[in-house]
Amino acid sequence: MSLHTLRRNIFFIAFLFVPAFAQGVNNLTVFDGEIRGEARGATAIELLDSTTQAVARQSIVDANGMFVLRDVPRGTYLVRVTSTGMPGGSTRVEIPISVGETEEKEKTAPAGTISVGTLASPPSKKALKILEKAQHYSERGDSAKAIEVLKSGAFDAAGAPYIHSRLGTEYLKTGQFALAVPELLEASKLQPKESAHHSNLAYAYQAMRNLDAAETEARRALELDHTNPRAHYLLGAVLLERPATLDEAVENLKLARRELPNARFLLVQAYMAKGQHDAANREMRDFLQVASEAQRAAARSWLDRHR
Repeated sequence: MSLHTLRRNIFFIAFLFVPAFAQGVNNLTVFDGEIRGEARGATAIELLDSTTQAVARQSIVDANGMFVLRDVPRGTYLVRVTSTGMPGGSTRVEIPISVGETEEKEKTAPAGTISVGTLASPPSKKALKILEKAQHYSERGDSAKAIEVLKSGAFDAAGAPYIHSRLGTEYLKTGQFALAVPELLEASKLQPKESAHHSNLAYAYQAMRNLDAAETEARRALELDHTNPRAHYLLGAVLLERPATLDEAVENLKLARRELPNARFLLVQAYMAKGQHDAANREMRDFLQVASEAQRAAARSWLDRHR
């Protein structure tokens, strides 16, 4: 495994965060075909195929307002929320949720520039063997085994930041955010100039609803690398939840949208919140130029409803 490939694998995090698109639905995250979220006051969640409107997946909302939709196929969906307290019994979140597109893009994307900190302390051969073995299991969907390998393997100081970082990302992939944080904190302590550690931490804190910590880590990631698209995306997502920071949210999402097209969905929400309906429509039309076929169907449906 080359250092170029290692860097790509360690910092591979596929995510889509959707903040408060409709009343009662918050903090939607997508990881490897699994959708998690919060819908307080609701009793059930249905995932609708954006093209056929057929119900693809269903989930009961637990007592804490949380739900999980597992094994969701690639595609673009809408969410229907059901509650006994809602007029008519249900409401629909008419914002496209893309599953699979970001993940596929990340797997094939170039690794980018290797930081000075990474070049100064490359992983040892022993650490590389551990990472290769963990990657083998991870690519086959067995994150539990990958975590076991990373936790049980003996490695030296040179490999420590890579092992901690990879362990943190595997915890993120399985939704174990509280376990991911200490691993990513240790990786950032050992490689303080690595922007990706901080953007991964920002994601973990975002998923745990610790917005202040998420904002701090996203800003730190951008201090280290102002071109980090994930950090811009996450900072924009956090700021989008605060009416007073909508303008800054827009600027960050604009900087993320080229590398992470799903940022355009958040931009649409930001423009709608600001009452800038023409800008929202332009953003959705621009998204049509880069969207997959399934995403284009959802985007056209949105545009038809907001003429």
